[in-house]
Amino acid sequence: MLVQALWTLALAGAVCYYLCIIRSRRQMLAKLPSPPASSWFLGHAREVMGDVSGTYPNPALSWLEEYGCAYYFRLLHLGRVALADPVGLKHVLVTHASRYPRDDTTRTFLRTYMSGDSLVSVKGADHASMRKALNPHFGLAHLKLFVPIFVAHTNAMLAHFTRAIDTNTPVNLHKVWSLLTLDIMGSSMFGYDFGALAGTNAENNQAYVDAQFPPSIIGMVGTVLVPGWSYLPLPGYARRRRAIATLPGIVMRVIEAKMAQAIDDHPPQDLLDLMLISDRNMTSAEARVHVQVFMQAGHETTSHALSWAIAMLLRYPNVAAKVQAECDATVARFGSDVSYEAVADLVYVTAFLKETARCYPAITMLAPRSVTIDDVIPLADGSSVANPKGTSIYVDLVAVQRNSKYWTRPNDFCPERFMEGSALSNADRELRGGAGHTFHYLPFSMGEKNCIGQRFAMLEMQILLVKTLAAVTFKATDRTNLNPSRELVSITPTCLEVTVHRRSATTA
Repeated sequence: MLVQALWTLALAGAVCYYLCIIRSRRQMLAKLPSPPASSWFLGHAREVMGDVSGTYPNPALSWLEEYGCAYYFRLLHLGRVALADPVGLKHVLVTHASRYPRDDTTRTFLRTYMSGDSLVSVKGADHASMRKALNPHFGLAHLKLFVPIFVAHTNAMLAHFTRAIDTNTPVNLHKVWSLLTLDIMGSSMFGYDFGALAGTNAENNQAYVDAQFPPSIIGMVGTVLVPGWSYLPLPGYARRRRAIATLPGIVMRVIEAKMAQAIDDHPPQDLLDLMLISDRNMTSAEARVHVQVFMQAGHETTSHALSWAIAMLLRYPNVAAKVQAECDATVARFGSDVSYEAVADLVYVTAFLKETARCYPAITMLAPRSVTIDDVIPLADGSSVANPKGTSIYVDLVAVQRNSKYWTRPNDFCPERFMEGSALSNADRELRGGAGHTFHYLPFSMGEKNCIGQRFAMLEMQILLVKTLAAVTFKATDRTNLNPSRELVSITPTCLEVTVHRRSATTA
């Protein structure tokens, strides 16, 4: 009887919460335009987070054109305001960022997923303190530490290509990038050899892969709201549970071995060393969560970005020729083991990577922000959006980064727009009243919760791309399909199958 009474009270509480809070919030937001929902239960989830190939960059662009830079939509019962307005984004991400922490659903899911708190799950003073402690490790002074790791693993990948080159065997380049970046992240984050590209250490590699089992929007909400959700007999969940139980053990063994040594006996070799040296009071549990978060954040995002970079080279031969010429010039000047100093010469390559991220961001949306008070968001046209407490703000990067109000020929792939002083860069500035692309280009977010590892990621991609393109070329096969395939919050080329060819001495 007691259990039944408790369930009745819980149900009554949920109904009251819906009627008093969610329904009231929806009524306040009803003044905003809203696209029609395809499902009473799912709301707009199929459209926003669907896995249908061939629709990208819609519905983001079509909704932007029809409903403007601020509109209302729904994921299940979760009402959200989609925002693509630069003034509104500045308000949410920078000026009043303290009012807009990551929403509770996202933070709770990430806390559960990582088995502990980290930069992506804490807020307020806890986030500020944690960020202050970790920021120096990703500063320019420490980036040089990682360059030899990038170079060594890229050399291993080029050696891995030998058989495919000699036999003209097609390779799935997205898979290769994923294996390579996993090896790089293992070495640079905590000095661990995953052996992913070599195919060694198979059990631990599989555990990492299984732990990436992508959650659906229903799975995310279920994890947060339904006790024991992850233990339900759902496809893939048992495998993922085993993997999540295995991974912390792998990381913890490395951490405990390092902590058992005298920290100052050797110079830092990886991020874990930097953390342990700078904070002698850091516990092994805290170190584990940080390592796992940075691993997760920097692995697939980089492999997705590199896959899109190669896709753009295959699609646009004129761009590929310019990228290739700059890579060759850089290697001729600095040698095949590209140094940190060489990156300064990569003007066009850097612009190319930025344009790739503008058109095909590795992660298509920022983590939702939930307002902690009743707020009013100003917009660029002088109007505003009343935003009741608890409402989540959703930022689709495609709508921001391909908005024709602020980008010239927004759907054209033109790296020159990121080269200061070029005609296209000047044309973009003119559309923005002379302003740069801040709050119009957000692949690493903006403000106090921007990506802490963005310099690391850009340096990694620059060095990998230069070394790779100086040594080999890629050609599409009959199966190559460069159309975007979407999976929850990321997009990848549908099939990045290529053949690999050595560059001759006369072309290199």
